[in-house]
Amino acid sequence: MLTKLLINDEIVYFEKNDKYKTVSAGMFTFTPFSEHHASERTILAAILSKSNKIYKKEQDFNIYCQELYDMSLNFKNTRIARTSLFNVITNFINPSYVGEDKKLLFEVLNVLITNVLYPDITQEKVELEKSILINEINNIYNNYYYLIYNYINKTKQIIKQEKWLRNR
Repeated sequence: MLTKLLINDEIVYFEKNDKYKTVSAGMFTFTPFSEHHASERTILAAILSKSNKIYKKEQDFNIYCQELYDMSLNFKNTRIARTSLFNVITNFINPSYVGEDKKLLFEVLNVLITNVLYPDITQEKVELEKSILINEINNIYNNYYYLIYNYINKTKQIIKQEKWLRNR
C-alpha cells in the first residue's frame, strides 16, 4: 500500500515492502528547460556524484559505498520536451536483510544528506567538469555519423513527447 507523508512541506510517497533486498529511493525536480542552466545542472550532477565534504576523492567515496553493501548514489540532469529533470537516486540493501546491522540505514541517510547538503564544490572541480563536458560535446560533433544518428533519434523522441504532452 502506498503511503503519503508531508515532510518539510513536500509530499513524499513510500511503500513498505520486505519482498526485495534492495531499496530504491529517489528525488525528482522538474523545472522549465533553460539553455542557460542546462550545462550548470549537468556539471552540478557530475560533481555531486563524485565527492562530498567527508570523502574528497571519488575513489574514497566509491570504496565507502561498496562497504555499505554496494550502495549507489546517482545524480542526473536530463531534458524531457520543454522540461528539465534533475534527479537523485540511491539504491541500498533493505535493512530487513542485514540482521543486527540496523545502523546501515542511518549510514545511508548520512551519506545522502552529506552529499546533497554539503557538496565539496571547488573552482578546480567546476573547471574540470566543464572541460570534460566540452570534450564530450566536441567528440560528438567530430563524429559526423553519430551526430546524424543522435539527431534523428532525438527528433523522434521530441515528437513523441510533444504528442504525449498535447494529449494529456
